[in-house]
Amino acid sequence: MWRQYDSGAALSLLWLISLLIARPVDAQAVNGGMQAGMTGSYRARVELLENPFRPVDTRSDHLLVSRLLLHAKADAGPYRAGVELQDSRAFWFKADTPLGTDDVNALEPLQAYVGLTHGTRGQGGELDILAGRFTLDYGSRRLLARNNFRNTSNAFTGVRAQWQRADDWSVSGLYTSPNVSRASDRRALEDNEVSVDAPSRDRYFWGVTLDNVSAGSSGRIDAYLFGLRTAASAGDPSDRRQLFTLGARARGDVASWTLEWEGAVQYGRSRDGRAPQPFDLDHRAWFVHASARLPLDGAWEPGLSLRFDAASGDEDPGDGRNQRFDKLFGARAFELGPSGFYGLLTRSNLLSPGARLDLRPWRAVDIQLGYRAAWLESRRDVLPGSGLGDARGASGRFIGHQWELSAHWTDPSGSLQIEAGVTYLDKGGFLNSVPGNPMTGNTAYGYTQATYTF
Repeated sequence: MWRQYDSGAALSLLWLISLLIARPVDAQAVNGGMQAGMTGSYRARVELLENPFRPVDTRSDHLLVSRLLLHAKADAGPYRAGVELQDSRAFWFKADTPLGTDDVNALEPLQAYVGLTHGTRGQGGELDILAGRFTLDYGSRRLLARNNFRNTSNAFTGVRAQWQRADDWSVSGLYTSPNVSRASDRRALEDNEVSVDAPSRDRYFWGVTLDNVSAGSSGRIDAYLFGLRTAASAGDPSDRRQLFTLGARARGDVASWTLEWEGAVQYGRSRDGRAPQPFDLDHRAWFVHASARLPLDGAWEPGLSLRFDAASGDEDPGDGRNQRFDKLFGARAFELGPSGFYGLLTRSNLLSPGARLDLRPWRAVDIQLGYRAAWLESRRDVLPGSGLGDARGASGRFIGHQWELSAHWTDPSGSLQIEAGVTYLDKGGFLNSVPGNPMTGNTAYGYTQATYTF
């Protein structure tokens, strides 16, 4: 059904109209050495899903989401400050559409930060410090990312410092509290309720990284250690974690191939919500990614990518250990399939080889065709993207064949982008036989979105 627009939605619509009718202007202003400006974007996306893989009672579902971003920034020599507003809403859905805080976060002050830069890279190094509320992208974005496809973004409150040498290698540290959405119950989400996210005194995320270290003529290596601590709450007693994630990433060119490898081990204590009364478990988990990309000859600038992703699942729900990899705050849409309304595959309990073909038939048009075969790493653990699992392991491992096709068009000015995509899941034995299986029949997902950037 269509939800009635509240006052915040009306304000969002007025902003969109003003953006579309406004004359283009230079957003940068310079005054006595200070530079200030505003950037932003508005995106609307329609999503359709047939034969879902989650335990619901409908054969089809639909969703319309919008996202407005406004980012005001000011720089004065070594100092800078910024504020960013995020207005993410859902408007068209059914009573049982799975809405979450990844869809809705209305009139949210996503970022409010101050920064300081000291020194120069060519003369001993440059120190950059950022404090306040901010978003983060790190490395491959598999474990820490500012979400792009998802309708809302991860944000943190704390401090981040980076020291960078002239040859581009750097050392970074961060200590933050992840911001938690307060509008998380069904009524608040359906009404696009405005409620400012807040850092939690019971949730801390920190990290130390060494990045872009030279390895040979073209190779680069990153290494990182992330820590996450969360406390159980009355609403979710299973959300109790004290995790350490130690990983490395290597990338470089060999002949005509561009190669990448990343792997991480995870240890600490966590809880598994499958137990009737959750209790602390020893946490031992891992994840691996490997990929190779080869540019091909052709008028459409083809490129072929081969990929493999794996992440551990829990082998036995009753053995006192949790082996399911925690994906932390990573993004997945760029290589595991659409997130948001679809979001089947994630870096947890997964074995998945795949391939992708990139094409550019015209300067303004990009096309991607992707395929993945997917298995559970542990047949006795759940498939996190569906919430379904078989503790006996009798439903097998094979999740299915996932096919993707997407196309992107960008206008010559770069301000308007239109994108459309379809994903088809040929369900395997696990999804067809797991207890609680919502329905037979393969899953089809499609979306169309338009983004205006200013």
